[in-house]
Amino acid sequence: MKLFQPGIFDTPLIVYNRAVKKLAELDAAEASSLLDKYRKMTPQAQLHLEYSLVALLEDWTLKDAIKSDPETALSIWEQWEASNKKLFQTDSGKQNLVSGVSKALFDKVTSNFSLSSNVAASSDEEVFFYQGGAIKCLMLAKRWKDAARLCEQRVICSEKPAKILGYHANCLFQIEKPGSARTHWLQACLICPDDIDTDFVPDQDTRELLLNLEYVCDENDFPDGPWKKQREWAAAIGLITGVFKVPPPDSLCPVLDIEYLFSDQKIKQANQKGAGKKFAAGLMLGFKPNGSSETDDEEQRLIKIRRATRELAPELFTHALKALS
Repeated sequence: MKLFQPGIFDTPLIVYNRAVKKLAELDAAEASSLLDKYRKMTPQAQLHLEYSLVALLEDWTLKDAIKSDPETALSIWEQWEASNKKLFQTDSGKQNLVSGVSKALFDKVTSNFSLSSNVAASSDEEVFFYQGGAIKCLMLAKRWKDAARLCEQRVICSEKPAKILGYHANCLFQIEKPGSARTHWLQACLICPDDIDTDFVPDQDTRELLLNLEYVCDENDFPDGPWKKQREWAAAIGLITGVFKVPPPDSLCPVLDIEYLFSDQKIKQANQKGAGKKFAAGLMLGFKPNGSSETDDEEQRLIKIRRATRELAPELFTHALKALS
C-alpha cells in the first residue's frame, strides 16, 4: 500500500501558486492543468485573467513572433493588455502575475536584440527601434540599463523625442535615480507632453501632472487659468510645485532648445498655444539652479526674463516667484 501520493496534501493555495509559477515560465499547458485542478478545489474562484494568459501563451502567432518578430509580439501583448486591463489594474497580486509573464515573454523577445547604434536606414527594424518599440520590449523585460542606453542612442533621431525621453525617465526611475528621471520627464513635457506614454510613468507626482493637472493646481491654491486644463502647462506647474527642479543647462537633451521656446514673440497671453512651454522656459532661464552665481550683466538679463515671464501669466508667476526664489 502506498503511504504517500504526490499532490495528495496540496492545498488550493499551493496549487494556485504552482499555476502562477508555470505561467511565469510560459508553460501554458501545465499552467492550464493546474488551474483546472484549482478550479475544482475552489469553484468560486475568479480565474478569467489566468485563463486569458493561458490562451495568449498558446497563440501560435505569438509563439512565432517571439522568435523573430518583436514588433508583432509587442502588438499582440499590447492588444491583450488593453482588452484585459480591467482584470488586474486594481489588484496588486494580479499585477504581479501579469508583470511576471511579460518579463519572461520579453526576455525571450529581446534575447536576440542588437543594441548597436548603427541601424541601417533601409532596415525594417529602423522605425521599430527609433520610435520606441524596441525600448518598450526591453522595459517589459525589465532590462532597464539596456533600455536606457537605447534611449540615449535614439532620442536625437526620433520623430517623437518626448516619448523616448519619457521612456528614458522610466528606466532611470526604475534604477533608483528619481532626480534624473524627473529631469527627463520635465524635458519631455517641454517638447510634447502628449507624446509621453503615461503607462510608463511610475512616479506618482509626475503622473498627477500629466493626468490630473487641475487637481494639482487646486491642491496648491493656484488661480484659475489655462494651466488647469492644458497639459502643455505640466512643466511649469511641476517647476512651481517642486516636482521638477531647474536643471543645469548642460544637462539638457540636444533636441530641446529652451532659448528658442522662450523667444517666440508671437506668444503674449497665457491662453495662446505654446504659452505653457514658454512660461516654463522662462522659469528655467530666469531662475538659476541653487548655488549659481551671476555677474551684474547676467543679473540684469535674468530680471528681464522674469519680467517677460510674469507678463505672460501674472497670477501664476506670483506663485512661481515664491517657490523658485
